[in-house]
Amino acid sequence: MEKHHRGNSGGIIMSMDNQQRKNVRTGGILLVIGILLIASNLRAPFTAVGSLVPVIRDSLGVSNTVIGTITTLPLLAFALVSPISPKIANRFGMEKTILGSMLILLVGIILRSVTGVSTLFIGTALIGIAIAFGNVLLPGLIKLSFPLRVGLLTGLYGVCMNIFAAIASGVSVPLSNIKNLGWQGALVVWGMITILSIVCCLPLVKRSADLPDYDVDSENKKLNLWKSFTAWQVTLFMGIQSLLFYTMLTWLPEILLGHGYTANEAGWMLSLMQFAIIPMTFIVPIIASKMKNQVILSAMTATSYILGVLGLLHGHPISVVIAVILWGIACGSAFSLSMMFFTLRTKDGYAASELSGMAQSIGYLLAAIGPVLFGGLFDLFHSWTVPLFTMLADLGWIDTYRGLIIPAIGWPFGIFLMKQFSQTIPTELLEAAEMDGSGELRTFYHIVLPMLKPALGALAIFTFILSWNDYFSQLVITRSTSMMTLPLGIATMQGEFKTDYGVMMAGAALASIPMIVIFSLFQKSFTQGITMGSIK
Repeated sequence: MEKHHRGNSGGIIMSMDNQQRKNVRTGGILLVIGILLIASNLRAPFTAVGSLVPVIRDSLGVSNTVIGTITTLPLLAFALVSPISPKIANRFGMEKTILGSMLILLVGIILRSVTGVSTLFIGTALIGIAIAFGNVLLPGLIKLSFPLRVGLLTGLYGVCMNIFAAIASGVSVPLSNIKNLGWQGALVVWGMITILSIVCCLPLVKRSADLPDYDVDSENKKLNLWKSFTAWQVTLFMGIQSLLFYTMLTWLPEILLGHGYTANEAGWMLSLMQFAIIPMTFIVPIIASKMKNQVILSAMTATSYILGVLGLLHGHPISVVIAVILWGIACGSAFSLSMMFFTLRTKDGYAASELSGMAQSIGYLLAAIGPVLFGGLFDLFHSWTVPLFTMLADLGWIDTYRGLIIPAIGWPFGIFLMKQFSQTIPTELLEAAEMDGSGELRTFYHIVLPMLKPALGALAIFTFILSWNDYFSQLVITRSTSMMTLPLGIATMQGEFKTDYGVMMAGAALASIPMIVIFSLFQKSFTQGITMGSIK
C-alpha cells in the first residue's frame, strides 16, 4: 500500500508553482476545519448525558451504580481501542479511519436514544469506540501536519471540543422538557453535528493522508514506551485527570440536587464548568509549549482541583459556584497538559500517536473506575461527603500541611471584600498615574497596593479566624493526631462517659490567644477595611 509522509509544509510550498501552492494551502485549511469539526464531537455526546442522569435513571428504573456505567462504558472502549487506533489508521489511512469512526459515532447516538436499557448501553459503547479514534489520532495528526503550530492547533481543537461540551451540558435538560422530545430526543439532537462532520470529512478522504509507515524508520521499531518511565508518568497523569473529569461530569448534577438545586440549575452549573474549561484549553497549550517543564502548571492545576472539591463540600451557594469554576479551570488545564505531553515528550508524530494510544488506554481504564465507584459510595453511605473525600485522597492532599493551608486561600468572601474596597479607590488617581507615564505594575505597586492595606488587614483577620476555628474541613483532611488543629484536638477531649470540662475550657482559652493577638495587630486595618469597603 502506498504511504504518505508529512513534514514541514513551508519547505514543500517553496518548491511548488502558484497553483500547487494554492492547492496545498487549501488542503491545509480544509484539514484544520476537519480537525475542529471532529473535535466538536469528542465530548458533546458525553456531557449531554451528565445533566440527564437523574431523568434517565428514574425513567429506566435503575440504580446509581448501574447508571454510572453510562460514563464507564465509553472509558472502557477508550482503553480497549486506543492501543490499536494508530495501527488501524496506518493500514487504512488517517482520513478514512476518522470518517469510519464518525459513522460509528452516528449509529451509536441513534441507538442510545432508543428507549431501553440494552440499546442505551450498546449505543454508549459504540460512541466510546468512535471517540477513542479521535482522541488518539488528533494529537499525532496535528504534530505530523503542523509541527510548528502544535500549541496553537492543540488549543484550537480543545476550545471547539469544550465549547460544544458546554453547550450540550446546558441545553440537554431544556431540550428534554420540550413536548414529545424527552431525554431520548435531547440526546439524538447531537447527531446533527456528527452528520456535518461526516460531510466535511468526505473531501479529506480523497487526499489519502495516512500516518507514517511504521516499518520505514528502524529507530521507531525499537521504540518501547511500555518500558519508559516518562511514558508511565504521562499515562498516570492522563488517567487521574480523566477519572476526575468523568466522575464530576456524571455526578455533579446529582451533587447539586442534594444542595437544593433544580434539574435545570444543575444542568447550567455543569455547563458553567464546561465553559470554565474553554479558555484554559486554549491558553495552557500555548504556555506549555514555551516552557522547559510544566511543573508549575501541574501544581496550579492540582490546587484548583482541591479548592473545587472543598467548595462542594462546604455547600454554600457562592462556594459552589466558585468551586464549579475552579473545577472547570483544573479540568481544562489538566486535559491540555495531557494532550501537550503527547507531543512535547516525543520526537515525532509516530511516537506521539503511540504515546497517545498507551496513555489513553491505561489512563481511561483507570478513569472508568471513577463514576461507578463514586455512585457506589453514594448508594452505600447516602452522602456525597465520602466520594468527595475519596477524590481528595486520590490527589494526595489528605493529612498534609498543603491540604490544611492552601484551601484557606480561596475564600469567596475575600474576593467580595477586596472587590468592594477596590471600588473606593478614586479613578482620578489611576488616570493621573497613567498620564504621568506610569505602567500598570508600577501604578499597582505604588498607588493601589498601599491603599489596599486596610482591606488586606481585614482579610487577614477574617481568613485567620475562619481557618483557625474551622472544624468540618479540617476533620475531613486530617487523619493522624499529629496533624489535628486545635479545634479538633479540643473535641477529642470529650469522652464517651465523662468529660473534663476544666481541661476543655483551658484548651479553648489557649486557642483564643492567637486570635486576640492577630486582631490587636490588625485592629486599625480591620476597622478601615470594613467601613471603607461598605461605602458605595
